[in-house]
Amino acid sequence: MHVIIFDLEMNNVYKKERTNSIVEIGAVKVKLENLEIQQYFQTYIMPHVGIGKGTMKFIQMDENDVRKAVSPKQALSEFVEWIGKDYYLCSWGDIDKLYLIQECVNESFPLSWLKNYNDIQPAIANAIVGKKIIKLKDAIRESGIKEEGYSHSAMYDAVNTSSLFIKYHDQIELKTSTASENYSYSKDLYRKCNKCGIVKYFTKLHRIKKKPTNFCRDCHLENQILKRKEKFGE
Repeated sequence: MHVIIFDLEMNNVYKKERTNSIVEIGAVKVKLENLEIQQYFQTYIMPHVGIGKGTMKFIQMDENDVRKAVSPKQALSEFVEWIGKDYYLCSWGDIDKLYLIQECVNESFPLSWLKNYNDIQPAIANAIVGKKIIKLKDAIRESGIKEEGYSHSAMYDAVNTSSLFIKYHDQIELKTSTASENYSYSKDLYRKCNKCGIVKYFTKLHRIKKKPTNFCRDCHLENQILKRKEKFGE
């Protein structure tokens, strides 16, 4: 049995009716029996809308990486083939699971492989600071583990997360789940805005501490403008 610890980097887009796309997948395969790292996986992806220069700078992606980038469907196929058959899927926070579902739906790619998913952040955060949430960078620092690479790299974030998993494995209860149980998670991809009443994709919702609220970003911005006008008499 293997533990697949993965991380994603996204192509941030701010245009109406467009959703963020995955631009990098990084993953580490850990053998559960002896906690040894077996393999690494990394690929850059070229979204259908292209990659913005801001995203390239943010994740330190150069022109050579752009030339090597593959299509979203090819990246998903290669990732699933690399994962194998007997595994747990793990990530730091559950947002990456939502993005994987989004990408599979957009590419008409089967979701049958998305099983045995575990968000390992709460257990490790609890072991380190007694809370359910902690930034990956802070968790690395507080745990005394040497940080590899640089931030906002899916590959290095997966490597650093795997180091945390190996150190705190006895604090983590890995749970099994069927693919169909994980499909139901897609219900959280959409939510109705309490103000305008329109059902919006989760990336279009205003977020507080990375958690989506019940208000879309457009309505939140409109509300902030109204508050400013009331405060300053504009």
